[in-house]
Amino acid sequence: MPMRERGTRQLIQQLVSSEAGKRELSQCVQMFNRIAMGYLKRKIANGTLTLNRIQLKLEDFAWDCVAGLFERDKKGAYVQLQSYFEDYDLTNMSDQEVFSACRRLVFSKVNDGIFRNFRRIDPALGKIIRNLKLAIKKNSFVTLESEKDMSRVIFKEEISDSKPLMPVEILRIRLTQRLEATMFISESLEVIHTIMNGQDWYRSEYPLVELSKILRYAYTQLHDNAEGDRQTVYQNNPLYEKNMQEFIRNSIDKVQSDMYNTYVEKDKLDKQTFELYFECIEDILFDFFVEEGKTSTYFEHLQGYLDQISRDTYREQHRGYLEYLVKKARSDLLHKLKKEF
Repeated sequence: MPMRERGTRQLIQQLVSSEAGKRELSQCVQMFNRIAMGYLKRKIANGTLTLNRIQLKLEDFAWDCVAGLFERDKKGAYVQLQSYFEDYDLTNMSDQEVFSACRRLVFSKVNDGIFRNFRRIDPALGKIIRNLKLAIKKNSFVTLESEKDMSRVIFKEEISDSKPLMPVEILRIRLTQRLEATMFISESLEVIHTIMNGQDWYRSEYPLVELSKILRYAYTQLHDNAEGDRQTVYQNNPLYEKNMQEFIRNSIDKVQSDMYNTYVEKDKLDKQTFELYFECIEDILFDFFVEEGKTSTYFEHLQGYLDQISRDTYREQHRGYLEYLVKKARSDLLHKLKKEF
């Protein structure tokens, strides 16, 4: 057994049961950091991530991704670790099996961190990635698989993967020829599915991020070439000149700061869920104020962040909080816009 895996089961058991001391905590932090760093370095080596996309030192970014796993509640419990491992029978697992579970947890947190980073430095691309993932979940003809440090959109299961990937230029041309500027992401996904299954030269799959970039390119080309009556009323609006995204972000930051004590400090919501709500609210406001009312429901927006959420769970546990916080953020945004204009 590799040294890195030895003692992993006991270490995780101590943290999950809140029996770990500073020494055990330090060991787990170092282990998770090593896993995150290794994962990030592989992504950089295989070209699925570039350093300029991170805009942080690699070590700092790795820590940002896993730090939330070590947050504790008022009773001293590591709530995220407890939540993740509650379905595992740690007593009957080997060190290697527990280490593999830790790797999957850290990989998911790193992927979440990369996605949040995309949204921060490139909000348009981050939005397309989120909506594409949501559309994939709703359609049976396509799946999303994560392996070999990459998320891939699978349009058709194939026996062999010896075929090359369709070149970016070819997919751009074929997609732009078929796409319409008024199509939603879900409709674009159907178009790509038709393209992939209408040929035999290339694999019927594509990396998620690269596919999102191609979609953004295609939509940009369509809007750039559109006639004046197809352009949105917002394109000549001074709000764009003053960066609507910045207005939304400022309102989100203010309301999130104002509401933190009410919800997190008083244990109405855990910090992770509270922060996730505001990521979702940013998308809701952007859709409403920028994209001409082409909105998803609040439930559909939240699905992009809580993968397994059902409508019943949404109604019972989330709707009241989310609707109220959206109302607060929207009110603050409108107040800011009235003062500015």
